[in-house]
Amino acid sequence: MTQLIQAICSDLDGTLLDDDKQISTENVVAIRRWQQAHRLFGITSGRQYDGVIRALAGQVEPDFVVCLNGAEIHAIDGRISRHPLTNADAQQVLQILGQYRFARLMITIAGKTYLTDQELSIVAGSTIASVLTATAPAIEKIGLQTSDPVKLQRVLAQMAALPVNATWSDRQYVEISGHGVSKFSGLREALSGRVPLARVAAVGDYGNDMAIVKGVGRGYAVANAVPTLKKAADALTTANNDAAIAHVIAELLPRGGV
Repeated sequence: MTQLIQAICSDLDGTLLDDDKQISTENVVAIRRWQQAHRLFGITSGRQYDGVIRALAGQVEPDFVVCLNGAEIHAIDGRISRHPLTNADAQQVLQILGQYRFARLMITIAGKTYLTDQELSIVAGSTIASVLTATAPAIEKIGLQTSDPVKLQRVLAQMAALPVNATWSDRQYVEISGHGVSKFSGLREALSGRVPLARVAAVGDYGNDMAIVKGVGRGYAVANAVPTLKKAADALTTANNDAAIAHVIAELLPRGGV
């Protein structure tokens, strides 16, 4: 390690959370020790903001949150910003996805995720088609789930031809954000220029963590991470079920460290 790490950002599912979607006591104690040493701890997740806060359950108070894979940012200086897809790009994505049937199709608008066009009509008072207008809130993220790996690969190939960012977030999930929008772009904004990226550590487990793990000063992959992320990471740590964040903090901030 060539520079002192001043901030850690962690993915939630499969990383900070165990398989039961809980935060271990070891992780909670370690994060508090890290913050008490005047260092920053943040969350970088594909979840929407209220899902992040609900998962943390008051046990962890992050200094910043990057959610929706970078489409919504709660920065360390208190600013909140959003980076949705353009309506034209969202329309192209939805036209392509309309060619397939998926187990789930998820559309996030203004920080809220809807599962179907019918749900949009009931909850948001509009359909997907009417959302894609100049006066309506733009779509921040489009997600899909299918157990068919061939279908997922075809969708990813089609998304690669569009000005959007499509990544794996789990074995059966693909998430689509706006052009240039990622956890890494969100992290840069969340830090508000106060911490150099070279002094940040990032921890993750899946494809949507690739850019952030590769882009910071020290990137970690948990033991349960996909092979491609392990290969890209600077270091490996324990699995999400074995207090991975506590192990990272023990390395970066040994007992008695300041």
